Amino acid sequence: MPIFGFPTPTLLDFSSCGIDDSEIMKHIFAAATPLQIVDIGASDIEDKPVYDPLIEEGLSNLIGFEPSPEMYEKLKDLESDNAHYLPYALGDGTEQTLKVCRAPGMTSLLEPDMELLTHFHGFDDWAIVEERLPIQTHRLDDIEEISNIDFIKIDTQGAEYQIIEAGQKKSRMPLPCMWNFHLSRFTTVKNHSPRLICW
Repeated sequence: MPIFGFPTPTLLDFSSCGIDDSEIMKHIFAAATPLQIVDIGASDIEDKPVYDPLIEEGLSNLIGFEPSPEMYEKLKDLESDNAHYLPYALGDGTEQTLKVCRAPGMTSLLEPDMELLTHFHGFDDWAIVEERLPIQTHRLDDIEEISNIDFIKIDTQGAEYQIIEAGQKKSRMPLPCMWNFHLSRFTTVKNHSPRLICW
């Protein structure tokens, strides 16, 4: 049905012409390869990341960061010629404490807000801190392994702001980002007050 007098938009579908959509995407990205992808909070806990086909086809290079020792060991098995991982916690460059939670996807530099988490099914259990690791954070701008970024994915359970603040030189160009917006399930390190975060 037309909307405000305009034809209803439709998704491009080349399959009826016998053309594989994935082949089209390969040709599009091949013109700009190798793309430089940065994944901050790269723990392998869910489905394959959205950029995975680009890595498999050799159309991009990946540098991933995962400070959790257990999850980093798993990522090392996924390394390839164009995918590398570093055990760094990105932040503002200060010494902080990594809260290793019962569910790997909840591990964070920030303290879980357990009162708030009781309102989400299972989250108050997943967010139980099982280990606290003193850790030196690294500023994104200081990472020598990164020269430029074409796409960045950040999933750090609330530390996104300090990472971007300390990475404005590396991320100063218009940059595609992947993150989700939710009300804070963690408190800030400085004042322990809820805030809006991206994760």
